[in-house]
Amino acid sequence: MKPYFYALAAAVLATPVLADCTVDRAAYDALEFDMTYAQVAEIFGCEADETTTAEITSGQATVHAWIDADTGATVTTVFQGDALASMMAPN
Repeated sequence: MKPYFYALAAAVLATPVLADCTVDRAAYDALEFDMTYAQVAEIFGCEADETTTAEITSGQATVHAWIDADTGATVTTVFQGDALASMMAPN
């Protein structure tokens, strides 16, 4: 996992985020590195909440939280530009 992910993920955990998504292990398992934001949104069936954006040496990193309103399951993703660079499994 990329070192900057931990700092960005901490911001996600500190921020209440609500989205009407279907977040489960099957959706998480369908994710692949370098997917675009649009491709990930299609898998979850919704837009995510952007929680943090940070400038890093290789450009801009943006953290998104995908939360299932019914189950509370959460997947946190980090995009570098528009490419999926890191993800944290549903809790």
